[in-house]
Amino acid sequence: MNEAEVLLEKCYCENSLHYFLKKAWPVIESERNPFIDSWHIRAACEHLEAVLRGTIPKLMANIPPRTGKTNLFSVVFPAWAFVIDPSIRFLFASYAQKISLEHSRLCRMLIESEWYQNFWGDRVIISKDQSTKSHFTTTENGHRIATSVRAGGTALGGDFLIMDDPNDAKDGESKVTREAANDWYSRVWASRLNPGKIGALILVQQRVHYMDVSGYLEKNDSGWVKLCLPMEYEPSRKCKTVPLPSTNGKPWEDPRTKVGELLCPDYLNDKKIKEKKIQLGSYNYAGQYQQNPAPTGGGVIKREWFKVWTKEELPTIIYILQSWDTDMTGNSSKKNEDSNSACITLGLFRDEKSINNVLIMYAWQDKIEYPSLLERVLRLYANCSDIGEEPKQSKKSLQPDVVIVESAAQGHAVLSELTAKGVPAKGFYPRNYGDKENRARIASTFIENHKIWVMGEDLKTLKPDHEMLVSACEVFPKGETNDLVDALSQAIIYLREKGMLVHSLDMNFDRGIYPEHQMPEHHPDKNKHLVKK
Repeated sequence: MNEAEVLLEKCYCENSLHYFLKKAWPVIESERNPFIDSWHIRAACEHLEAVLRGTIPKLMANIPPRTGKTNLFSVVFPAWAFVIDPSIRFLFASYAQKISLEHSRLCRMLIESEWYQNFWGDRVIISKDQSTKSHFTTTENGHRIATSVRAGGTALGGDFLIMDDPNDAKDGESKVTREAANDWYSRVWASRLNPGKIGALILVQQRVHYMDVSGYLEKNDSGWVKLCLPMEYEPSRKCKTVPLPSTNGKPWEDPRTKVGELLCPDYLNDKKIKEKKIQLGSYNYAGQYQQNPAPTGGGVIKREWFKVWTKEELPTIIYILQSWDTDMTGNSSKKNEDSNSACITLGLFRDEKSINNVLIMYAWQDKIEYPSLLERVLRLYANCSDIGEEPKQSKKSLQPDVVIVESAAQGHAVLSELTAKGVPAKGFYPRNYGDKENRARIASTFIENHKIWVMGEDLKTLKPDHEMLVSACEVFPKGETNDLVDALSQAIIYLREKGMLVHSLDMNFDRGIYPEHQMPEHHPDKNKHLVKK
């Protein structure tokens, strides 16, 4: 480039975040991930430019994952803003410190790159006195500090406070985690904004729950400009924001007109979207990709997702698992969702493609105190069909291969007793997977994937104990009791963790086998044959 061309290139970059992003992209990404332009990228850039000008003091951008949002908001935007004013002070936060640190590393790498330094090396200089993974400053006293949600935090503030995915998609259903993030925002994060005319709050997030940080702010904090971009266009939720230079005085709005039109097919096409819907399940897809997590009031698990085993002869069961959710209080007079003990017995079988499926064999629940509870646990281990009042004889073919017990409160005592009596029992630690709702979400993807079977003539005429279970699933978590669903969830999670239950998208259907890294730990070489009762 000659001098005139260099000046022109600098001018383009400084006056357009979108142009700057296109030029910076090869610096922060490999050739395998080339820059893909799209109207949603240009829209996000223009909204960020308005933030820097001070015309948008609070920007909430709800954008699907894997569409360039993090590179734009957390890496390129601060590097571009330093070009405009190297004294700007940024504070960034994500749900995990390692994520924030990686964004900080990429931003500093961009600033220190040959391309950036050739144009603005005389203007943006990283101070040698303060240059760490989490915190670097410019010689003009600007800075970029990376922290995480709920971290002890820095006492320093920022002119621009940017949250990039403050809720982890994996535990968005954890009420404890959500409330902690929302409390952190209210008590810590919002107070870090420096006083002065220039400054803004920015939140960029894929939605994971209707009361995630975005939902909390919509309900409790006014003044946010909401740039909501669902993956598939929904006319009833058409996004409109504020006037921008490109809109000639009119509010910016989503340019799509056709129902279901994709945000950017070059990022994610129809085939990939269909896979995401299967992989994530309806609820998670609606949140993360459509930015529309509905308030929970039933519908986490739908009746039509269950498959029905209508034959009189049962399939060849290769493995039996029994799952217990015991009454946490042992107090049968307590009238809340934890007042029941529940047990589900599941049988693993192979379908016509030699793929593992799960058949619900028996379900039981009752309000029962500890001595009687332990007696029932031993009865159901000896014969999993013993769900009635009158005890049945022990039956070897109806004994579980493993009994898993929720390792909480009374479950500890039950687990200890079973182990002492030689029962193959294992503890299940629910906190590893979030609260009841989050565990149900995990399990629901396998139910929606049609891997879980119940028994009856059809979905409207199920066996009584199967109807009891499916009905509880339909109204979860608003039902009178949630213990059956909890027992089912932990059983499905256990099988998934052991590699014995695999989602369709993780399997090689052409070969009809599991990938090597997901080979079940229990090889079905001891087939059990159950006869109908």
